[in-house]
Amino acid sequence: MPEPGKAARTVQTPLYTGLQTFMRVPHRRDPAGADVAVVGIPIDLGNFGLRVGSRRAPAAIREMSQRVGPYHRQHDLDVFEYLAVVDCGDLPFDPGDIERSYEMITEALAPWVKAGITLVTMGGNHTLAMPTMRALARTHGRLRVLQFDAHADTRPDSLGHLHSAATIFRRAIDEGLVDPHHSVQVGIREFLPPADPKTGCSAEGYHVIEPDEVFFRGVGP
Repeated sequence: MPEPGKAARTVQTPLYTGLQTFMRVPHRRDPAGADVAVVGIPIDLGNFGLRVGSRRAPAAIREMSQRVGPYHRQHDLDVFEYLAVVDCGDLPFDPGDIERSYEMITEALAPWVKAGITLVTMGGNHTLAMPTMRALARTHGRLRVLQFDAHADTRPDSLGHLHSAATIFRRAIDEGLVDPHHSVQVGIREFLPPADPKTGCSAEGYHVIEPDEVFFRGVGP
């Protein structure tokens, strides 16, 4: 079995053979001994019939990553020489119950967070952020979040439901998972209500960088 983070090279193994993992790293259900664990969360609950299908994304990402190598030419760096990376497959959840799914995903992630393993979670839609933040906050306390999104996802509810793809970052405040005054939302183009033009903060306290500012300032230091 390959060591964590040591992907098979295409000159030895054709791309279309074997178990498809992210960047062809070893598959391990238990990431013990790894620095980074890639985890699929193929969930697209909470959209209420709008834009379903992102559940297929983890499989698609793994397939496309078969052609991605660990070497970065500009930095002259092979990531796998410094980090042991494994793919832990997809986490279980209940496709008919978003709140139970949150509980299942949080419990599955918790031991890996406690072990200090860096998680790379692949959705699915962005409801996966909620159980991920719960797992992280249990170990690290209130989180400081950097969110790249077109929507703030801070609605008080969606059609009367407290948990949905549009309420994640409101619920995160309600549950004490996130410190909004030290968190940033980048690219937001829709607010309910709008961000304060003087402070640049949403009603919930998140600092907001709108698309126009990103465009004119750029993303460099």
